[in-house]
Amino acid sequence: MRRRVMLFAPTLIVVTILVAGGTTMAAQAPAPANPAKSQTFIYEMALRGAVELAGQKLAQQASVLVPEVTLTTEQAIVRGIKLDGYGFFFDVQAPNIQSAIIVWEMVKDNRRMPPSSQTVNNGRTAAAGGAVAPDPMYTAPAGFDADAAYTKYTREALLDALLDSSAVLPLGAEERLTIAASGIDEPNPNPLYRFSNSRKLVLTIKGADLQDWRQGKLTREQAKERIVEGRF
Repeated sequence: MRRRVMLFAPTLIVVTILVAGGTTMAAQAPAPANPAKSQTFIYEMALRGAVELAGQKLAQQASVLVPEVTLTTEQAIVRGIKLDGYGFFFDVQAPNIQSAIIVWEMVKDNRRMPPSSQTVNNGRTAAAGGAVAPDPMYTAPAGFDADAAYTKYTREALLDALLDSSAVLPLGAEERLTIAASGIDEPNPNPLYRFSNSRKLVLTIKGADLQDWRQGKLTREQAKERIVEGRF
């Protein structure tokens, strides 16, 4: 029996209200489109795809180790903004996997015990009183740190997306592109507690370095070395 574990993320609903005075609204010319908003939206989709790819890699590894569990993830929350004089900033919130880790541990614990039949493992009988004695030859399947693996895959996917999809953003040589990534913000009545228990991965690169990479002046590895990585 396979179990499906859904990693839930809150749904973001944005409502835009337009207010216009008088009756001349239909006659007014539409406001000119903001190219930065369209470019930001496209890059947001690329970052969501990167986090989704990380979740797929985690699910693939998990299915090999524990086929009974199927891991799926919700869509990441990504918000971007163009900052005058700085460049672009994107906040990425990846779905949390705490529920998946709990199920993972439960499945591993169940695997440590043999079936509860009277005769198991090629004729080994139950112990006195009907309880099945632990099998000394039984070895629990090798596990892995799902949280560490998910963090690793997400970081790698965001590094690739930072370079591969950056051409859509008009960055000046002295401007910067920054991605701050963390888990989904959980509601908590004490914001200080939430802040003290959160750590964001922050990736920043200068527009000049991205230009050099796209022009072939830097290899991919050299461009990655120009990315400033930090956590807070």
